[in-house]
Amino acid sequence: MKKDLSNVNVRAITPLPSPLEIKEAIPLTETARATVIAGRRRIAQILLGEDPRFLMVIGPCSIHNTGETLRYAKNLATLATELKDQLLIVMRLCGDKPRTGKAWTGFWNDPDMNNSYNIKNGWTEGRKLAIEILNRGLPLGFEFLDAENFQRIDDIPSYVWLGARDVGSQRQRQIASGISAPVGFKNHNVGGVKIALDAMGVAVGSNVFVSSNDAGRASRFVTDGNKMCHLIHRGTEASPNYDAENVLKSVHELMRRGLLTRIMVDASHGNSRKDHHNQKSVIMDVVSQVVSGNKHIAGILYESYLEDGNQSIPQDLSELLPDISVTDACDGWETTERVLREVHTKLSQIK
Repeated sequence: MKKDLSNVNVRAITPLPSPLEIKEAIPLTETARATVIAGRRRIAQILLGEDPRFLMVIGPCSIHNTGETLRYAKNLATLATELKDQLLIVMRLCGDKPRTGKAWTGFWNDPDMNNSYNIKNGWTEGRKLAIEILNRGLPLGFEFLDAENFQRIDDIPSYVWLGARDVGSQRQRQIASGISAPVGFKNHNVGGVKIALDAMGVAVGSNVFVSSNDAGRASRFVTDGNKMCHLIHRGTEASPNYDAENVLKSVHELMRRGLLTRIMVDASHGNSRKDHHNQKSVIMDVVSQVVSGNKHIAGILYESYLEDGNQSIPQDLSELLPDISVTDACDGWETTERVLREVHTKLSQIK
């Protein structure tokens, strides 16, 4: 076909498996399926105030090594079982990453981190990894970024969120209205909570939009709306917003709009001023608010991995350091375990 009218700047088009083909090739086990269903139900109960436990969505900023991720998941699953009377622990499993400039866009798109963009392998290996973690009884949380990537794993997460860059996207808002798991909306990094509240107002209601179905065919979708939409405070470029005053302001606005008034707090990003060492102080401040009687904070998002800090992806991948994040800096496992145990102890004081 001549390229004088369409695809003028496209070098190649390669067919990929449909969502249905991926799901049929790598189906959920019964254990994994039960973990997803139970996780969604329990998270919804926490957001509604029916389950008194504290929700902790915790894990690496992004996955890049399946073996390392499984070791982290094993540690977290053991701790989640031990602390389950006070905490519902959900593991972050982010396979694609939003970028301000040109950089590595995540495991789903470039699993080998060498610009080979073996997308099929990213989807299949990412799905296998997720199911292995679910088989350990650990629910998963995903960022909703790329709709095509997400559709191949949309039966897996128990928790989903829209990031600060995507919360203003009308398409993301509409699709979120049909997601089967609870969905959090992070405040915009510049525009504050209003953009997130506007997004929630769209997603809680019915929407009609065009997207691909599981067979890969363009289809008309009509949704009922996602009643488990909720706000996430992640701080802004100007200042953090995890403090009691900012939380109360948001609660009043959520009430005014008739939206769910239980919110999550992101301990990283603007709230930590992009310094992972500050996450603990954010978490402890938030937990202190809960211990003091604040009923409107449902839980926390926390960036954590095997070792402390982060690293840039080297040109020579043999120089990549083991067990360290390649995107946002994370707290290492030793710090993570101490933080979770301290949170558990503080929450145990509530009568």
